[in-house]
Amino acid sequence: MEAPSRSSQKYLLLQVWCGILTVSLVAMAVFVASIRSKPEEVSFPDPNKLLLHTCMVTLASLNPSDYLDDPGWQEHVVCASCSLSLHQNSIYISNSSARSRFFIYAQVVFRRQKKHGLSVKLIRNPSPGKKEKTEAEVPAAEAGGLVWMGRIVSLNGGDSVRLNITGEYERDKTFWGAFQLL
Repeated sequence: MEAPSRSSQKYLLLQVWCGILTVSLVAMAVFVASIRSKPEEVSFPDPNKLLLHTCMVTLASLNPSDYLDDPGWQEHVVCASCSLSLHQNSIYISNSSARSRFFIYAQVVFRRQKKHGLSVKLIRNPSPGKKEKTEAEVPAAEAGGLVWMGRIVSLNGGDSVRLNITGEYERDKTFWGAFQLL
């Protein structure tokens, strides 16, 4: 009998090695598949439970093409039991002292005349024991540009927020408002 050649022994060793690698690869794939978490289910909140009170304020002007130094906001209350009210160009939280969350949004369209320093700020007004606080600030990218801002803010009864717009803007295209969240 002839002794097996060295090349056949190497070939056999290579086959065994490939078999071990294949088995380990299959075992690893099974392990990874077993620990992989299930995909998260996407759920949408019930709109009836999400929004409790809605208050929207819009800019009012007799002639929207004129720029007024002291803009006035017009209140439009969507629900009869709204805990939000408009007073002196600020939205006031008029319900009890319980802390609530509000989504406050604004859209401002700036005129093309001024080139820099255009911004929109959401400011929490000072109240007893609290200082004035800027909740959000969005600079305008360019003159004639649109700025949209939205922010969730926690407020207590008696708190109020206002919008501070730096620069001239289109009154008929500018609005802001608030939704009380549960």
